[in-house]
Amino acid sequence: MLGAVCGTLLLGQAGRRARPLAFLVTAVFLSLFGLLAHASPEAGWKQGAVATSLLVFPMGVMNAMLRSVGRASVGLTYITGSLSSLAETLAGFLTGQAGPGDRRKLRLYGGLWLSFFLGAALGGLTVLHWSARAVAAPVLLLLALAAVTLRGEPLANDR
Repeated sequence: MLGAVCGTLLLGQAGRRARPLAFLVTAVFLSLFGLLAHASPEAGWKQGAVATSLLVFPMGVMNAMLRSVGRASVGLTYITGSLSSLAETLAGFLTGQAGPGDRRKLRLYGGLWLSFFLGAALGGLTVLHWSARAVAAPVLLLLALAAVTLRGEPLANDR
């Protein structure tokens, strides 16, 4: 909850810099988690409040950053709602009742679900092979996204 509050405040106060700052905050928290996990390989601490906070806080911040894409509402924490929206849109195509904007919705919700799936699968594989070092890839991606958005370059949903 604290992460979502901070993300919402950041979004309201930082203007164009909100998204790059959110990427940086998330990268810092993931880096701290990775460093602690590498320094303390025993599994016990990873189930405690510190580890949970290091992962949950940035998740809340990022959720505040992406609430909609165009006119479609997107909730990153409501995975089942996104799946239901994808299923309803797909059913519209299968029954010939698709509306004018449904092709875009299908791409949006399908892409969102593909991202969730690939992130979970690749995240699991990297943890199996690289343990705590697995957070390096998302940290590097977040830093690249922060650099791109800090320069003012639009992301796909900003156009």
